[in-house]
Amino acid sequence: ALRARMLDSGGRPFSALCASGRVVSTGEPGERYSLTIENRTGQRYEVVATVDGLDVLDGEDGSYGKRGYLINAYSSVEIDGFRRSEAEVAAFRLGDVGGSYAASKGKARNVGVIGFALFSERQAVVYAPRYPTRPWQDDTYLRSGADPFPGGYAQPPR
Repeated sequence: ALRARMLDSGGRPFSALCASGRVVSTGEPGERYSLTIENRTGQRYEVVATVDGLDVLDGEDGSYGKRGYLINAYSSVEIDGFRRSEAEVAAFRLGDVGGSYAASKGKARNVGVIGFALFSERQAVVYAPRYPTRPWQDDTYLRSGADPFPGGYAQPPR
């Protein structure tokens, strides 16, 4: 239903290998990359993403409790770097641990790890009236043979 990919600067997905429950990709040092999450469902999702253990929106430690990107139904979002402002990002680049953004912040423990936490939007609860399934419980059925003028005419007043 949801697909996450790591794309090179030309928009091509990196080759990947699944090993021990993890997906591993490799590239060339210095190569720029972006992340895309595609939503193939009819509902919205929020994605909280981390690169090197840092939240892509604020560059601080990643956490499930942080805000993320909203992905509308049948659409996708591309994350092309750490957000610096509404209009500017610091590009994601492959490299060694010492030269990473996380290492420059003294947080190199998770360099090389990309994470996604996906949350589906809560759906509104709709309460529909329950209609009886047996006709003898339905007032309409009971009244279908009713006579609006029993006996023909009303009695004259006295």
